[in-house]
Amino acid sequence: MELLQQEWLLQQQRRNEMENHSLAIKLLALLCFLWLSRTAPSPYFLAASSLLFWLLDAIWKAEQARVTQRLLQLEQALRGEGAVTGMQFQSDWAQSRGGIVALLGEYVRAGSKPTVALLYVLLILAAVARFVVQV
Repeated sequence: MELLQQEWLLQQQRRNEMENHSLAIKLLALLCFLWLSRTAPSPYFLAASSLLFWLLDAIWKAEQARVTQRLLQLEQALRGEGAVTGMQFQSDWAQSRGGIVALLGEYVRAGSKPTVALLYVLLILAAVARFVVQV
């Protein structure tokens, strides 16, 4: 039981740090967009950089979702409702990991959540609006 509690504390801390890093990615995306909107020669570059940050954030949030899933398993085991071996996050994930299509699906699901997608959709729309104004 003690291993489960230790792992829960570690995973919860990790999840919180990942949330902070996701917010940092969003802030960096916004700052880069504002800088590039002044210096970039093409609105396509603005949209492409926003897509790149969106992908990075989606990958990060997919990893956070794995940590969240593990936290839920640990909480269930701590309540005595399931059997989980502590300190086996990577081993458990490696056993359940799908192929490349499954990983891409995780990234798409993570990136399509409103809390992830909203900023990037707005940035891409702003890049498109800039293109329309230039034409």
